[in-house]
Amino acid sequence: MNSNLSKLSEFAGKYLRALAHCAAAFSVGVFTYKGRSLISEVAKIGRKRYQKVEQKVPKLAVTELLDDRGSFRICEPNAVLGNVSMLETVVINQLIAMRRPMSLFEIGTFDGRTTLNMAANAPPGANIYTLDLPQQQLDRTALSVVEGDRAHIDKAQSGSRYLGTEQEQRITQLYGDSATFDFRPYLGQVDLVFIDGSHSYEYVMNDSMVAQSLLRAGKGVVLWHDYGSYGGVTKALNELHAAGGLFSGMRHIENTSLVCLLA
Repeated sequence: MNSNLSKLSEFAGKYLRALAHCAAAFSVGVFTYKGRSLISEVAKIGRKRYQKVEQKVPKLAVTELLDDRGSFRICEPNAVLGNVSMLETVVINQLIAMRRPMSLFEIGTFDGRTTLNMAANAPPGANIYTLDLPQQQLDRTALSVVEGDRAHIDKAQSGSRYLGTEQEQRITQLYGDSATFDFRPYLGQVDLVFIDGSHSYEYVMNDSMVAQSLLRAGKGVVLWHDYGSYGGVTKALNELHAAGGLFSGMRHIENTSLVCLLA
């Protein structure tokens, strides 16, 4: 309790100082270099996420990707900011029910809603691994993190929505920075990779290379989230697709922010 009060008091102090600086900047500050610099910095917030980047990955209709093989479950249907949408949940769950991967790896746990759905639809005996950046490493990442990611990292608990469920025993929670994490135990051992970690260009490129090395004999499924929603994600996936090779098979699933690769 004392720790929480201390954190709240510290945040309140930061809030009041920030409020005072902003009030000054957006009034008399427009006449000073320092004030104009602060206004410019505020204007940059979210720009990397929402900047318009042309989507170049070819589209694929949901009906072309999925068929009637395998029934699937929906767990925790209510989504919050940072979760996949209901349609995206359906796509992921039915794809797992169809492909029956025995080893699944998620980069970016957040609250564990997607993790839970992946576990609920994987076949008996499947293992689900999920990697999340610890709150304590928020300011010590190896690569750049976009501002919009900070709220999803700065949380007390990873995977809160799968904790206490019947699927929890199938899930292995891992912690670390995907740019420095030791993936060696999982290389060539994974059938499906879901990438929804940091949305910066640098991390998406890093995580995509990791996903390629995780696939079993170079075969399996890779899914990316937030294509078209974050400039860094969109730019990275455009470049990967254009580079050819394995990534030439990437497709943007229509009416979603998912990109899939069926290798």
